[in-house]
Amino acid sequence: MNTFFQKPQGKRYTWRAPNATHTAELDYFLSSDRQLITNVEVIRHVSGSDHRLIRATLKMNLEADRRKMFQTKRLEKTKLDEDILKQAVINTEWQLEGTLEEKANKLTETLMELQKTATTPAVGGRKEWMSPQTLDNITKRRKMEHTKENHLEYSLLSKLIRQKIKEEYNTYKLKKLQEVALQRKSLKKCKQELTIARRMMVTLKKLDGSNSKTREETEEVCRCFYTDIFNSKKYVQEKKMEDNNEEIPSILTSEIEYALKNTKNGKAPGPDTITNETLKAVGIHLWRILAELFTECLRTRKIPTLWKTSKTVLLFKKGDHEDIKNYRPICLLSSIYKLFTKIILNRIARTLDEAQPKEQAGFRSGYSTIDHIHTLNQVLERAEEYKLPLVLTFIDYEKTFDSVEINAVVNSISKQGIQKQYSSL
Repeated sequence: MNTFFQKPQGKRYTWRAPNATHTAELDYFLSSDRQLITNVEVIRHVSGSDHRLIRATLKMNLEADRRKMFQTKRLEKTKLDEDILKQAVINTEWQLEGTLEEKANKLTETLMELQKTATTPAVGGRKEWMSPQTLDNITKRRKMEHTKENHLEYSLLSKLIRQKIKEEYNTYKLKKLQEVALQRKSLKKCKQELTIARRMMVTLKKLDGSNSKTREETEEVCRCFYTDIFNSKKYVQEKKMEDNNEEIPSILTSEIEYALKNTKNGKAPGPDTITNETLKAVGIHLWRILAELFTECLRTRKIPTLWKTSKTVLLFKKGDHEDIKNYRPICLLSSIYKLFTKIILNRIARTLDEAQPKEQAGFRSGYSTIDHIHTLNQVLERAEEYKLPLVLTFIDYEKTFDSVEINAVVNSISKQGIQKQYSSL
């Protein structure tokens, strides 16, 4: 790299001969990236050797280098061809034999292969909103070497690219939002999809107050935090309920079809990568096989291990990005397992709703907390009108749903009339 930075002869040589007459430039810096080094110079007045020290000035982006430690592979957009998938399902011999675990594993593996066969790259990429002219300018800049001679041309080209990208993206964003609004779809989801950059979790605070420096340390902080939350803090004994041995009806294909109709598309799949769109597209042929497998799970009161395997994603809520408490864990389970639980929920939902008091408005079909909020507003108005003292108490439980005791939930739903065949799952 020494030769890229011209210096006077007296400031270039790095070695002096014993006769103090002859000099030479023998020491060099080597780099595979020309843009990384901004200057190379010789440090004079250092005694003790016939060689002089050389110093290179590096241009480093510590934030970008830190992100590379946590860099993940970008997922390509794909499209599912439903016709190909349906035909593949019909042509496949679905002979599920063996134990429940073996049947579930065989079905999942086969369906994953069929989904992969019927999946094709989606038209358009993440730069579909850029014009061909802008893409050509980006390619031109990438091939151009930034030197002192072409600094002005390089700067003008970069400025033009920034302006065009901003204009074209704003136009594309407005067009997409208008389309979503006219179709009465989710504007929030559209804005998330249009987001170009997302802040990554690069470090988390440990218990001792220091920050994690590697991905392994960050994962350890998450593991310790959620292990402590999920561990039982208070032992709740599961009450023994009488098993009436009443035969549970088999799961029907109509129940699967109804559950899938009420399942949203575009949801993240579990570790098996099987999506809701795939389960909807396979049709009645595979629904019958799923119904038989679900019925066996219900009768044996066992869930295949593969379905219970999940991956956890942390979503930032608000506050300090380095505090693990400000993240919400989302557990991504198998779509097949979620379909099974949705069918069970549809069966017991009416019994649970009828057992709730009228004061319970949240998490109930046909009810809303808006009525309670309206009542509170009326109480506030009356208290202000008649000058009456009023105290409102709001309780916020930390990690409420993550710290609920499982046995307490089982005891509660059993008390409300849910059969043991369902509660034991």
